[in-house]
Amino acid sequence: MAVLLLEREIDRFFVDHQSQLLSHHPGLSAHTLKRELLWFYNLQGFNFDRKNIFDRLLAGEPLAYIVGYRFFYDAFFKVNSNTLIPRPETEIMVAHLLERFGKVASLSFADIGTGSGALGLSIAMNLQKCQAHLSDICPKALNVAKENYFRLGQHFTHEQEIQFHLSDRLDFEAGTFDFIVTNPPYIKALADRDQVHEQVLQNEPALALFLPDHEYSQWFTQLFSQVANKLKPSGYFLMEGHEAHLDELVTLMGSLDKFKDIRVIPDLTGRSRFIEGIKNG
Repeated sequence: MAVLLLEREIDRFFVDHQSQLLSHHPGLSAHTLKRELLWFYNLQGFNFDRKNIFDRLLAGEPLAYIVGYRFFYDAFFKVNSNTLIPRPETEIMVAHLLERFGKVASLSFADIGTGSGALGLSIAMNLQKCQAHLSDICPKALNVAKENYFRLGQHFTHEQEIQFHLSDRLDFEAGTFDFIVTNPPYIKALADRDQVHEQVLQNEPALALFLPDHEYSQWFTQLFSQVANKLKPSGYFLMEGHEAHLDELVTLMGSLDKFKDIRVIPDLTGRSRFIEGIKNG
C-alpha cells in the first residue's frame, strides 16, 4: 500500500513540476523517476524523506547524486560528486565489446578513467574469464569503483580478476591487453563549455569532463601512443568522445601509423559518439 501511495505521489510531483524538472534534468521521465525512487525507498525504508528529495530535485541536484546510485547496463552503481554519472549512451560500449569479446575464453583489458567503475565492471562481470584493470587519476573516484566491486561481488566469480590502479591514463604496470576502453575527459574547457548543461557544470567533477583547449591534441596524442604500446598485436581500442572533435581525433590517431580500421561509431540517435581502432599486427 505504501509503495502504491508513493508511486502516485511521484506521478503527481512529476506532472505538477514537469517544466521545472525538465529544465534541470533533461530527458527525465516519470518512469525513470519512479524506478529510481522506488528502488531507493526499498533501500531506505523509514529513512526515506520524499520532501527532501523533491526539494533537491527542484533545486537542480542530479537524481543520481540524491539517491547515491545510478542504474547502468544491468546493475545499480554507487556514484557521488567525485564520479561522473554514467549515461545510457555509454552502455553502447559495453554491448559493443561483449558482442565482440563475449565468447572469448580468457582475455585482459583496461578501463581508463574508470570513475565509478560502471563501464569496466559491467564488461568484466559479463565475460567468461578476464583480468580487468581499472584506472583513475582521482583517488576518491577510484575508491567508489572499489566499493562498487565489493558491493556487486555476487556478480563476479573467481574467473574474473579485477585490479585497480591510481594512475593517469595507462601509467601503471600490468602487461599488455586484448582491448582498452575509455570514456576520458573530452570537452574543451573553453570552446565547448557553453554546450554543457548547467546541471553538469554545477555538480559533476570537472577533472573527468574537461581538458584545456591548448593541451587537447597533445593529451590525446599521448593517450593513443600509450594505447598502442599497451595493446597486444591486433588489440582493440574503443573510446567515447565529443562529436565535434572525433574526426580530428581519428586523423590524429591515424597519424601515429600504429592503428588500422579507425572509424567513428554513432550512438542510437545517429550522433557521432565513439572511436574504434585496431593495433597493427
